[in-house]
Amino acid sequence: MTTKDWTAVPAGTAAVRYANLIIDRAREGLLDDSYHVDWDNAPLTVADYRTAQLRLVDPPRTDDDATRAAKDSVSRVISDVCFSAYGINAARLNINLNDRPEVHARVSSIKWARGAASGGGRYCADFYLVHAGDETLDAGVYHYSVISNGWERLQRHDRTEQLRSIQQYSFRARSYLVVTINYWRSGFKYNDFAYQATSMDVGTFFAAEAEMLGDAVAGTWDMEVDETRIAELLGLDPFDEGVYAVQPWDRADAVPVAGGDVHPAPETLPSYRRDRDPVRFVTTLALQRDMAHERPDWSTRDALRPVDSGAAPSAARRSGAQRLQNRETSFGRFSGASIDAEALTTLLAQSRAAAATVRLGATVQPDLAHLVYVNNVDGLREGLYIDDGRGLREIAPGDHSPFLESTYFLHNYMGRRAACTVILCAAVVDAAHARGVRGYRLTNAMVGAACQSMLTRANGLGIGTGTALGFDAAAHAEHAGLDVTVMAPMLMIMLGVDTPATGRVHAFTTKGAAS
Repeated sequence: MTTKDWTAVPAGTAAVRYANLIIDRAREGLLDDSYHVDWDNAPLTVADYRTAQLRLVDPPRTDDDATRAAKDSVSRVISDVCFSAYGINAARLNINLNDRPEVHARVSSIKWARGAASGGGRYCADFYLVHAGDETLDAGVYHYSVISNGWERLQRHDRTEQLRSIQQYSFRARSYLVVTINYWRSGFKYNDFAYQATSMDVGTFFAAEAEMLGDAVAGTWDMEVDETRIAELLGLDPFDEGVYAVQPWDRADAVPVAGGDVHPAPETLPSYRRDRDPVRFVTTLALQRDMAHERPDWSTRDALRPVDSGAAPSAARRSGAQRLQNRETSFGRFSGASIDAEALTTLLAQSRAAAATVRLGATVQPDLAHLVYVNNVDGLREGLYIDDGRGLREIAPGDHSPFLESTYFLHNYMGRRAACTVILCAAVVDAAHARGVRGYRLTNAMVGAACQSMLTRANGLGIGTGTALGFDAAAHAEHAGLDVTVMAPMLMIMLGVDTPATGRVHAFTTKGAAS
């Protein structure tokens, strides 16, 4: 039975406790099942440092752009990635079963699309650039503005050497992109479940970046972070905003690792907020306390390398940006039509490949498996299948629709009209035992990357997708004969064909693409 008393969690146990809490939440609930969402207290879905100096950047074009330089600056390439993954790239009004009524009735409530997926549409990642300066952006510490597509300057200092020292890199880089997670941005809606959902958002960004830069990003993400010291450098409180990953960009001259303390700027600029009463959840506090005492594993440093900003030509980046711009999620629009088995196996292979890129260089390498409930896939009969790296094989024939419907919390999907339902499974409990919060974060990032890559590829194949975090993971494990301590269900993805009669309006925010 899951322990609900988190008042005095023993040090080093929070990650395993939390993993089990999430697995069992459908049957045993979260810590406070009386919690309700107060939309009037909702935080912004972006961080807005509106008192900072802002350097605007033109959004990337998805058509040929003769005005762009032959080789863009490193800060320009990073801003293109941030915009394509997390920037607002389209206004969408789709008739579906997921939105509250005001989305369809009020222009102020229209949905703004982004390239990466996010749990509950909350978009909890933020991006900070620790930059030595280039031809388009002066040295300093910056925050990427989703609202303006630009860099908000938080510090007028070159902090690259300090960050390199904190992370004990043997090389110097011109820039470091730091990915953080704002917990309250999701927590106001999802209560104690927020830590799970937000951890996947890191992986969705990894995979979105890979869509644009391809092999140039392999082995460049470092999740072995010294969270406390990096948060101090950025002026953040890690109990509110966790530091999840660092990515070096453009190698400079190699120098020996130097020590030294971090000295933040005298004053940290505040971000604007509209919520009046943020909450710190006890689960998040326990996880972050453990994270503060877990030492990074520096043994992977030799495998880490900086991104070469010139390795991905602009044409490839435009193509990747277009794929991300076209990505969308289906909610209740499935027509019941079939997809073919070859397309399904292609998507499963895509998922596994994306997960492998997150594992690269990590000391904990949890496996990924897929449970596949087949309803209408040409070349496969109805039944439950598993893909654990040894090919897709059947484990229980027949119609599993009643079981699926009994284990999904909401009513915004029409599961019987999907061609199949894929459950992404990972060794989250084992990873939490092995590396604590770091193992837990890594596993969720792997699942998020697999999801993002699958959704993007599915769109290119003309397959609609629907993604859900709210389902009974323990029931699925029992139904498939899985031991949750070895392989736990973590994310549900429905695949199918959208009905052509579904009404939709898309207005893209970038030049060269409209519909």
